[in-house]
Amino acid sequence: MYNKVLWTLDHETESNAFERLCIDLLCRNGYADIVPVGGKKDRGRDAENDRRREPILLASSGEKTFFQFSLADRWEKKLKDELEKVRRNGHDIDSFLFVTTAAVTGTTRDNLAKWVKEKYGWRLEIREREWLRLQLEEVYPDLAERHLGIPQAHHDTPQTPLDLPPLVSKSSATDLFNAGRFGPASVALADWVETHPDDAAAWRALASCHYQQRHYEDALGAIQEALRIQPRDIHTMRTHASILVEKGIRDRERASILRGREIFEDIARTSKTWSDAYNLGNALIELNDAAGARDAYLDAVSRDPGHAEIWKNLGSAHERLDDEAEALSCYDHALSITPDLPEALFAKATLLIKRGAPRDGAALIERVLASHPAARTHWNAAWWWLAEAYRLANEPTEALRVLERALAQFPSNERLLDMKAHLLSKHWDTHPDLQREAEKFFLFRAELAPDDFRPIEALGRIYLATGRVEKTWELINGYLGDNAAVEALRALGDLDGERLEALRYARSYRRFRDQKSIDEYVTALRENGISITDEQARQLYWAFLEPFAAGWAEANALTTRDEEAYIAVAEHNAPRIRTALGRWCESVSLELLPPPQALQVETLATLVHVCPQMALLECSRQTGFLAGVFSFDIDPTNVKIPNAVIEIAGDAIGDVLIALNRRTKIFPEDTEANRGPSQSDESSSETN
Repeated sequence: MYNKVLWTLDHETESNAFERLCIDLLCRNGYADIVPVGGKKDRGRDAENDRRREPILLASSGEKTFFQFSLADRWEKKLKDELEKVRRNGHDIDSFLFVTTAAVTGTTRDNLAKWVKEKYGWRLEIREREWLRLQLEEVYPDLAERHLGIPQAHHDTPQTPLDLPPLVSKSSATDLFNAGRFGPASVALADWVETHPDDAAAWRALASCHYQQRHYEDALGAIQEALRIQPRDIHTMRTHASILVEKGIRDRERASILRGREIFEDIARTSKTWSDAYNLGNALIELNDAAGARDAYLDAVSRDPGHAEIWKNLGSAHERLDDEAEALSCYDHALSITPDLPEALFAKATLLIKRGAPRDGAALIERVLASHPAARTHWNAAWWWLAEAYRLANEPTEALRVLERALAQFPSNERLLDMKAHLLSKHWDTHPDLQREAEKFFLFRAELAPDDFRPIEALGRIYLATGRVEKTWELINGYLGDNAAVEALRALGDLDGERLEALRYARSYRRFRDQKSIDEYVTALRENGISITDEQARQLYWAFLEPFAAGWAEANALTTRDEEAYIAVAEHNAPRIRTALGRWCESVSLELLPPPQALQVETLATLVHVCPQMALLECSRQTGFLAGVFSFDIDPTNVKIPNAVIEIAGDAIGDVLIALNRRTKIFPEDTEANRGPSQSDESSSETN
């Protein structure tokens, strides 16, 4: 299944950007004093964290940790190389934390940890592919937005209620504040506190005005002044905690939410008001403590069951705990108190959509958008869910209509853009009126993100289906930025959907080829008298892209990567390698096999000798590379080699003969050289 975070890490992230991302993630995971070090002379680490420097009385505490960050390619070799570099440079460390985009099995992790402990005496920790996905999708999506350019969908929820007493005797500010006119009130209160700097109530009211306008930095400044004067006043503490939690939610600052939770816990020990238990629940739910939030909301209900927002948030906590029936009951209870509470309507709608009732969910979201202007202009998630409901209801044109309205308000929202791309890709050919819209949209997406191949592929498929092959090649050339590469691809044959799809993996393939070049193949050919040109070598380079792409896609889709899965990938890749080699042989046959026939036969014999060995080596290289990238749990010394790989050299002989003869016609069409292996076998058995 396509995953935006993993795709971006695999195909669109350079090493420096990945290093910065990892440092920020680790900073939020307890290594606040991590020190970046990376560079060409990093001596085995990209960053370090020395907690021995933090004394407890007269003794040092903690550990000295080195960090290393690696994109998936050959990660295990890089890990071992970096560990050895640390030892060679004489570093005294306690632990080594390695972050990689590769998938690392539990067995591999345990074995490496044991090996590092025995060889170096250090503790090894590995953070791998799924950890990165979880951190960037669920825990810190703001870092995915900052470093990977993946905007996150969210909608506004009601702010934490402050439950402040009315303001009195503050000149004109009093009436403005009590009337809820927080903008003008903040101006009047700012004037007031200039001449009354020790008025805690005025500072608290000013903080509340900023809070209500979501000016959280200004709100924190004002509430600190109130705390200076009345540090244990419950209204001041409540306002302070509310600001911290809401600021933390908006800015995705976990530390701010944690501090707000601590204050709410302090208040809740003595306070009997429903709002304090409710506020504590809000802090806990934002910290992914759904069970704790549920208990806090139940406490709030026990204090005062008449508030719809408590029931709505209690429903959300139940939903996070996978109790959908109880969640739906809570949403209904909230709506029985306040029938038009937009958050409750939206929560119920999304749950109905997930439970297989998309039209019922769509009706509720339409109701929210129609009756609440703030939802129309701020809740991008509501628009996404409405489009999703129509998509699930098999109403693509209605879903696209919704997305058109949504993107007018949120033109850069990645989730909305992705859904529109999905719908247009799937339906443009069955709804002719969508073709023009699809072309225009994918041209826009290609211009918006030139490094993203998905709009190129979608637009290319439209061009291919409508006979505009040259325009497709122009798109590919623009994406690759390499005229010679495009000429090589063109020489390999007609462009179709499968060849276009393979170019999704062009960048990963180039990284593979940086490690496993085709120089050995070219040398073998030339040493055997086949003087291939640079252009022909470039065609050979790109011929093997398609089996690589198919193997990558197959390995990436696996949920279990054990020896059996690896054998299947290798077995499937062998015939793909044979097909790719045959494609190359055919593309260069007229150039490599010029008349006279005697010379043709001699050269053909050499190619039949060398090319099958190339097929065997390429199959081994590609499957080995994939095993490393996706961390298949195998023992390379004992893994079973499938028959398709064992027999690839022999099977490729016929492929090479057929491919070389297809254009040169050295042999008559009905000779055995021009029949596939299965045809030869059949005629042989019939003769017997």
